[in-house]
This record gives sequence, C-alpha cells and structure tokens, in this order.
Amino acid sequence: MMKIVRTKTIRNCSQSNNQIDLFFDDRINMEFLVNLSSNGKLEIFENFEKPFFRLHYKNKYLLKGALGNSKARLFLPEANCNEVLEEFKNIIDSIN
Repeated sequence: MMKIVRTKTIRNCSQSNNQIDLFFDDRINMEFLVNLSSNGKLEIFENFEKPFFRLHYKNKYLLKGALGNSKARLFLPEANCNEVLEEFKNIIDSIN
C-alpha cells in the first residue's frame, strides 16, 4: 500500500507551470506502477542505473520517476489542476 505523505509544488519550470513532487511512504516498485498503469499508458526505460518510468493518463497528467525512489513528479494540465490532483490521489487510494 502506497500513500502520498507530502507534496511539494514546483514553481517556474519550463516544461509545465503545474508540477508537483509527490513523496510516498515507500519506494516505488513495479507492482505499484502496474496497478497505476491500468488507468493509463506506462513506459519503463530500463537502460538506466535506476529504471525510469513515465505514466501518461488520458492527457490529464504525466507521472515521471525512477523505480526504487520514494518521490515522483506529477505534471498537471494548466486548467483544473487541483481537480486532476485529487483524481490522481483517489486512484492511488483505490489501488490500496
């Protein structure tokens, strides 16, 4: 069971104005990503020391991070970002 224990809003970034670092209570593992990927498209890049992942969800958000880390970055749309963040948190709660 993974839970978000803290969030940190990232300001003035070039890729998106709405980026949030999510800090989980455990390290991100493949099982967690597979469960999340039922709601989107998962890409895993294994040719890094720590495999990197991207999870795209219906043009609503993009989650990026590395397996084994307890932090990932969530890229949100310009509009309705608070609603999309709550939706993402609900998805995590539902897979627990």
